[in-house]
Amino acid sequence: MFAEFETNLRRERQMEGIQAAKQRGVYKGRPRSIDTTEIRRLLNEGLGASAVAKRLKIGRASVYRLAEPRLVRATVLARSTIPRRPKVPRPG
Repeated sequence: MFAEFETNLRRERQMEGIQAAKQRGVYKGRPRSIDTTEIRRLLNEGLGASAVAKRLKIGRASVYRLAEPRLVRATVLARSTIPRRPKVPRPG
C-alpha cells in the first residue's frame, strides 16, 4: 500500500517536471534521423524507392512511409515497362 502511494507521488513529480521542461522548450523528444525533404527530392528526380533507400542507407519501407504517396506511385508508374491490360467489364 505504501509503495503504491510512493509510486504515485513519484509519477506526479515526474509529470510536473516534464511539463515545466516543455514550457522552457527543453523537452522536445528524440530528433528525427531521416531527412524527409531529401527523400522527396530524390523521388522528384525520378529515382525509385529502392534507389532512394540505398542512397540514404535506410529501409525501403521507410521511404514509402515518409514520402508522399503520389511521388512514389508516380515514379513507379513512370519506370514501369510492363504494359497494362485495359479493364474489361465482366458479364453478370
